[in-house]
Formats: sequence, structure tokens, C-alpha cells
Amino acid sequence: MDTLPEPLPEPVAKTIESSFKLVPKGTSLADYNNEYLAKHKQSPAHVRSALRVRQLLDPNTKSQNEKELQSTISNGNLSLEDVQDSLDLLGEWKSESNVKETLVEAAKKKWPQATILKKA
Repeated sequence: MDTLPEPLPEPVAKTIESSFKLVPKGTSLADYNNEYLAKHKQSPAHVRSALRVRQLLDPNTKSQNEKELQSTISNGNLSLEDVQDSLDLLGEWKSESNVKETLVEAAKKKWPQATILKKA
């Protein structure tokens, strides 16, 4: 890909434009990701995706990402699978156990009988 001529041949450019949503050149990836997060803040899966990218772009945002991930527990669209995915993400980030416990405790308020939360 690094050796492709620019501009790309027209058929190639049309195929890429019609098939992929590319980040425009010169766009800050962090800004683009934050716009995505703001646009999709009601979807726990989209929030996790945006936070995962933010963490990759800037590991110093870990604490902020953990807090935003925990805030998804109050989302009405949240499922138990979302909770498990959030716990998995905290594991990827090597978050402290108290961060995971805070998420689990909030989820237990919503689903007190969920066995997945008893073993977490």
C-alpha cells in the first residue's frame, strides 16, 4: 500500500470510496474517534469500541476510559452480554480489581439474580 501512486487510478479510487469509510487525510484520529463516541453514546457496543480505540491512541486516558465504560451501566440498552464485554475490556486494559468490582456492583443493582455477576 505504501507504494501506490497518488492519486490512485480512477477505478481503484471509486472502488475504495464506495466500499470503505476512510478517515480523511489530515484528520486527527482522536477527534474523529471522539466524534464517533458522541454520535453513538447510546449504544454500549459503540461506546466500548470508541473507548478501546481511545485507549490505543492514548494509554494515558485509561482512567477516563474506565469511568466512561462504567457509566454505560446506566444505559437502558445495556444487556448482560454488554456487561461481560465491558469486564473483558477492563481485563484487556489490565484495570485494577476495584474498577471491575465497581462495574459489577452497579450491574448487580440492575440484575441481582444474574449468575454471571456472582462469579465476576
